[in-house]
Amino acid sequence: MNNLLKRQLPDSFTEEDEESLNAKRRAFYSSYNYTNIITIKTRSEDKLTSLSAEIGKLKESCHDPITFFYEYFSGLRNQVDLRRECLKLNIDDYSDQLIENINKCHSECVASSKNIKQLEEELIKSENELNQFISEISSFAFDSDDNDDASNKIRDLNIKAEQMHTKLRQQLKEYQHIVFNGKEFKFEFKELKIEDLFGPFTSYKVIFAESAILQDREHQELIELCEFNQDAKFKLVYKTYNRFPGGDIKDFHKICDNLQNTLIIVKSNKAVFGGFTSLDWSGENVSKQDANAFIFSLRNKYNRPLKLSCSPGAVAIRCRPDCGPIFGLHDLMINDLKQYEKNCSSFLNNNYKNEYFELNKKNPHTFLSGFYKFCVHEMEVYQKC
Repeated sequence: MNNLLKRQLPDSFTEEDEESLNAKRRAFYSSYNYTNIITIKTRSEDKLTSLSAEIGKLKESCHDPITFFYEYFSGLRNQVDLRRECLKLNIDDYSDQLIENINKCHSECVASSKNIKQLEEELIKSENELNQFISEISSFAFDSDDNDDASNKIRDLNIKAEQMHTKLRQQLKEYQHIVFNGKEFKFEFKELKIEDLFGPFTSYKVIFAESAILQDREHQELIELCEFNQDAKFKLVYKTYNRFPGGDIKDFHKICDNLQNTLIIVKSNKAVFGGFTSLDWSGENVSKQDANAFIFSLRNKYNRPLKLSCSPGAVAIRCRPDCGPIFGLHDLMINDLKQYEKNCSSFLNNNYKNEYFELNKKNPHTFLSGFYKFCVHEMEVYQKC
């Protein structure tokens, strides 16, 4: 030990104490490295097991092509059925809206019919006045002895004619507006390509069949990112589609509190992220440890899918009846499900870590949604069967 270090240590600190301290340090680093090695080894074994399962499936498809093609085309038929149901819902919504507009237009036309009758009466009255005026003009006799009187009469008749002309034109204009200015409904059915109607068909496996968040290839990408087994099955247990303003946290807890192995998928603007825990969400202000828990980012502004595992011994999830799912102390907090208020937040790299942030100098707090604070536009909860 050099002289500088010796001057910084207390007088009672002996070489035996120094050797003991160094031994403790070596033991600590050895234990830390051993834990990391075990973690890396476990993840590698899981990946190899997953790859082995895929290779096994490929071998089976080679030996049994009939079964392979049956499953493949059954998947395509399922896609058609699902999209057909979606189209039915869209058509029903469009038809209801169209009928509502037609009924509204009908009511407006019925109301306008009363104005039409009133205008017809005024037109008849104006027609009688016009006939009387024509009669006056026809019977007018010019008297050469009284030029001034004749001139005044002609002037009065001309003014009266102009007034009647203006009145009649205005009445006719109003009549045409009411009768001919109604809404016109056109039903145009254009020929559509099958891809435009149903969307493109792919060979990607649709694992989360009822998801409105995940796009075609993202089903498989999420399975690989989360390192799930390729044969894993997931059941949709909760979703926030068409919810009332203000969210439905109570419904989340009512459905999910007693469920284990739940995968949370969140969409905020274009970003897609979430987390997984093998524990349930029951409890009041309870913190739980879960070695299997993780947070993932599938779609982000960096185009870099990422998985963050929970640190050993750290709080994995927190259960609060007044909040949605919370991962870590504040790594990912779904405080509520309001679509237009940024009450949720992410503060990654605390209980859930990944060396990506340090190596690439990225801000972990805005990585998931692009912002530290965000709102939940859609959320789906699946249970791993």
